[in-house]
Amino acid sequence: MKSRTTFAAIASILAFGSLPYNLRDHTPSDSVSEPLPGPHVNQHPETSTAEQTSGKPDSKKHKEAASEPLIDNQHEVLELANTIQNEGWKIGCTQAQPRLEEFRNNLLHRPHTASHAWEEMVFITAGCLSEIQLDERSAIDLLKRALEVKPRDAQFMNMLGTSYLRSGQDLEAEQLFTSLLADNELSQTLWNSGWAGAVHEKLAIVKLRLGTEGNDVDRLNDARHLLQTADEFEGLTDVSPLRHGQIAAVDFSLGRYAQAVTGYERALSLLNNESTQRVWNSEMINKMKAEYTMELGQIYFIQGHKEKSELTMKLAIDHAKASSDPLLFKTMKAIYDNTIDGTEVDLGDFNEIRRIPLE
Repeated sequence: MKSRTTFAAIASILAFGSLPYNLRDHTPSDSVSEPLPGPHVNQHPETSTAEQTSGKPDSKKHKEAASEPLIDNQHEVLELANTIQNEGWKIGCTQAQPRLEEFRNNLLHRPHTASHAWEEMVFITAGCLSEIQLDERSAIDLLKRALEVKPRDAQFMNMLGTSYLRSGQDLEAEQLFTSLLADNELSQTLWNSGWAGAVHEKLAIVKLRLGTEGNDVDRLNDARHLLQTADEFEGLTDVSPLRHGQIAAVDFSLGRYAQAVTGYERALSLLNNESTQRVWNSEMINKMKAEYTMELGQIYFIQGHKEKSELTMKLAIDHAKASSDPLLFKTMKAIYDNTIDGTEVDLGDFNEIRRIPLE
């Protein structure tokens, strides 16, 4: 008989769907196109008094200006940032691709002071490195550099925490997200911008994973509490099928099987509602149906209901077939084989499922 931790570990990976990379994914719709606050780099400073009176360049001023960090083509940077916010990472990063390496080298190797154009260049470059190129190491290096220039920036801290989370650096992610929420000023920024719910959810992911791996009940209970409060911070009154499924995954890890079954069944019921189908695309619905049905099958197996477990997990595989993602089908089949036959499963493969975009 396989241990409960094996099943719970799989559930903890599957339960959270995609990980929105940056805080703007959760910005209220009426402010999505608004730029982040911050000063702009002045590429055309006014002439000094000495220059105006003498008609000659102020040598002291121009010596200082020569060392000032300037961002070339600020307008292009701002336009690319707006494209990403309005059209999504795929379209925006495709447009940014010819300049991405230049942006990266600029940010890493030129001196900078915090400015609006600089912030947007960091946002574009780090986001595209993670979202499109799946290069978390480079995104982490870039965001660490950005936080040297502008410490205590809520967006950059969230992006860095997400890259930690995606690259399996769970302790680093836990520490960063915890410090972000514990800081009164930063947490107020999260609240004012409508980002607090997303950060609560990501910290819950970390605590679920760490709690499951280490049988840490305190972390698991923290994860459950964070999920229950995330919707409040996002101003949501109705619990989504995704949230029901996430909380069920925590209950699964805690061994509260009856509560987990209730949560998964509620999530599956909501996924069949017409109102849900207007909000979620069919790809995401099929994905969640496959995951939650598979997790129900795992619980039935643990409880000794072998026949019911096998039928339920086969239904999960059918849901996966309806998805256009071959990795989802591969994952569901691997879990089925592991549960029924004891076939070894590499959990690392399942992490890529989180990359399915949440549209």
